[in-house]
Amino acid sequence: GLRNAQTPEGLREGWAAVQAAWATTVGTTPPELVDAHVEDEWSLAETLRHLVLATDAWLRGAVLGIEQPFHEIGQIFTGAAGMGFDTSIFRTEAPAYAEILAVRAEHQAMVTDFLASATPQLLAEERQDPWGGSWTPTVGDCLRVILEEEWAHLRYIRRDLALLA
Repeated sequence: GLRNAQTPEGLREGWAAVQAAWATTVGTTPPELVDAHVEDEWSLAETLRHLVLATDAWLRGAVLGIEQPFHEIGQIFTGAAGMGFDTSIFRTEAPAYAEILAVRAEHQAMVTDFLASATPQLLAEERQDPWGGSWTPTVGDCLRVILEEEWAHLRYIRRDLALLA
């Protein structure tokens, strides 16, 4: 399906589909639920910050090779510090929701713009795992990780918002 797209066209289609789904979820979530969360799960605001982080890791870091790719509002995963990751680059206080939406929109545009000119040759190029693992993903693999993160977190937040509503 769209998640495992191998071609530039398929990736663009998958990205457009998941972004449309996110637009609906973000647009229909009442303001009072933006920071609400179920047990140990992330809120909508935190989830959007994590997707900023995923774009930074897999597009800005792995694909584009930016040395310090992370935006300071990114939401790092639990246990990252234990893996030796420098979490001091992230802000300790939660940013305002309007700022989260603005940074998220910039990051969505980065992916859209990158995909607009992606070729099969570029998708086949190898990169390094941004988390320092032994996997050498292709550019296409990196983009599929972003898509998988987007779909997975959309499922989680829709489940949680349904419980909170």
